[in-house]
Amino acid sequence: MTTAIEITDSTFDAQVCKPDIPVLVHFHASWNAMSNAAMPILEQIAREYPYHLKVVRMDVDQNNIIPYQYQVQRVPTFILFVNGQEVARWTGNMSRAELLAQITPYLRLDAVP
Repeated sequence: MTTAIEITDSTFDAQVCKPDIPVLVHFHASWNAMSNAAMPILEQIAREYPYHLKVVRMDVDQNNIIPYQYQVQRVPTFILFVNGQEVARWTGNMSRAELLAQITPYLRLDAVP
């Protein structure tokens, strides 16, 4: 079962820039209710699209290099990367349907095991 994994400043490049499928990064903070509310939705999406999308999380309180580099100023912030490049960004609370509507155009639906 694929789930969203927690990444750090030091693992960002390997986890986000190297995969050959799109990567959704959830910048969060443990004290933020909207960040916490998004986690079950992200876990579900990670399980539903394990070959089409990689889902990762980064705690902005524990990591300051990457959030600063990508100018993350609010949590939650979602950034979608394709081939290591940012292609889309959303901030604030989103429903599962809203999030899927945003990421579906970028999913590698041709990627199969």
